[in-house]
Amino acid sequence: MWLLIVFIIVGIALPNWLRFGAKSLQSEAKTNLHAIWTTQVAYLNERHTFAGGPAAFENMNWAPAGQSRYAYFCGDEVIANEVGSPVAQRPGGDWPYPVQPASSATGFTCMALGNTDSDPALDVWSINDQKQLVNLQFDEVQSLSPAKFWVAVGLFVLVAVAAVVDRARDRRRKKQTPA
Repeated sequence: MWLLIVFIIVGIALPNWLRFGAKSLQSEAKTNLHAIWTTQVAYLNERHTFAGGPAAFENMNWAPAGQSRYAYFCGDEVIANEVGSPVAQRPGGDWPYPVQPASSATGFTCMALGNTDSDPALDVWSINDQKQLVNLQFDEVQSLSPAKFWVAVGLFVLVAVAAVVDRARDRRRKKQTPA
């Protein structure tokens, strides 16, 4: 009976846990895009133009801290992601999203593209000179295949059974130990 309850709890909790994991990975993109915005505004105050062109990040002296899951686009420059599935470099003619990375003397739009799971869909964010942070495409977490789901449930049950057996063994030891 308790196994059935465990299966139901895992069946409900596992997909929610996977979605939570993907959303937590998005904090990297949001944090870095806000840092880019701050750096662009500082660059504007010093040089009376926004950083752009093929060395936009270099000009404003910005790079993501640590290893990034997202590739960052600003002007014509790209900083590739270091973790997870590689994000393709900026396509030549067709940019598949409604907003494009761009920079001029009067405005900019910088973007972050990353893969928060192992499917081909990307998580796409943009920020502009007005500090509008937009999630253009959410990398929806793929649901588990039935085989992977049952493997996860099986591992969970195995750990639960091991814990119950260990607890029973401890009780027996306490009863056998003279006081």
